[in-house]
Amino acid sequence: MRPPTRRADVPRTQHRRNAAARAVAAVAVGVLTVTLTACVPSPDPLDAPWAPSGTDHPMAPTGTPLGIAPVPSAGTRTEVLPGLTVTLPESAHEDSAFVPSGPAPSRRFLFGTAGEDLPAFQVTAIRPELGSLRDLSWTDEAFMKADPAISNVHRSVERWPGAAEVIAMTWTQEVTRGDRSTTFDALVLWMRARSGAAFQILAFAEPGQLESSPARAVVLSSDLD
Repeated sequence: MRPPTRRADVPRTQHRRNAAARAVAAVAVGVLTVTLTACVPSPDPLDAPWAPSGTDHPMAPTGTPLGIAPVPSAGTRTEVLPGLTVTLPESAHEDSAFVPSGPAPSRRFLFGTAGEDLPAFQVTAIRPELGSLRDLSWTDEAFMKADPAISNVHRSVERWPGAAEVIAMTWTQEVTRGDRSTTFDALVLWMRARSGAAFQILAFAEPGQLESSPARAVVLSSDLD
């Protein structure tokens, strides 16, 4: 974790907020990646877990679809992981201090000035043997709903060009480290391409700013190769 940025022209409250924000991805994705290393049974090929109409399964999302769709944005098309290309705006820069919480390939990009960790975009590859994204996301949803620091959890089935399975989840989370705390809104898309490659694609932003954040714009530029 990087030390807080020390600048005379930044109020003390801003130091605290930025330092707490540096824990955002580690804490939030720590919850999400519980299932990325868990023992999950392989999906039954006859079960078709990615079928949008599969609401009868006990692990199927029950939230109303968000209706998300690809949105063109200005920037450079970049393959962030093999099989996944996004558009990174000019303001995007890779977080050199980011350390993945597991063995799966993962990258994180920031958009603010030095010392600011919101908004942020992150992507992690998901190993095929971990099973359906429906089941993985159900476990994450259960953990989140049991955490008093997390609220407004919403999980839904979505559609995406080139995807065999797409699950979305949004939530609000408070992170506290010592006397420092911050609250953020988040969006995650679990996406599986028809080729079988799967990804966890995330955006984090200040409360109320997720919809207009560059991190969300990058998520919505995702293209499964």
